[in-house]
Amino acid sequence: MLLYTMPSGTERTKKVLTKACELLRAGEVIYFPTDTLPGLLAWVSIEDAVGRVFRAKRRPRGVPLPIGVSGTGQLLEVLDIPGGVISALKDFIPGPLTIVGPARDDADLPEEVLKDGEVAVRVPGYPPLML
Repeated sequence: MLLYTMPSGTERTKKVLTKACELLRAGEVIYFPTDTLPGLLAWVSIEDAVGRVFRAKRRPRGVPLPIGVSGTGQLLEVLDIPGGVISALKDFIPGPLTIVGPARDDADLPEEVLKDGEVAVRVPGYPPLML
């Protein structure tokens, strides 16, 4: 697990975010700020990395992890919900709201983030995570 602090200044911030993305895509787990509390982040499609988050948090495998997405577009890629629901949520996302709903069949999500076919999704209101 790696720890990075967010530097001030646009160029330095971009460098840290680029490095964080590289690490996540390489299967690393990182500790990173969000709009509420810092969290452990892993690339959702890398099973070993997701497993390391469970172990680090001492979280039972039967308690799924929520996933974070960058916006409404990605939200609709993983949740099978009507557009009217998204319209109703626009006042709350991005922000500190976890939306639980049926996962799309074509979302290709690991079992660790699913429970009874549902997934918990956040759209953090923290600008670096909204890329």
